[in-house]
Amino acid sequence: MATVTFIGAGSFGTALSTIVAAKGCRVNIFDIDEAHLKRMEDAM
Repeated sequence: MATVTFIGAGSFGTALSTIVAAKGCRVNIFDIDEAHLKRMEDAM
């Protein structure tokens, strides 16, 4: 399984990470706003 890392959890990074994860890859997302990342993690 490949791992893909995105720096930035804005709309574009989030959309790309969703597509890549649906293809079976592990996804890491880094962003300066930790609260935003937590909300994303809770929603998924």
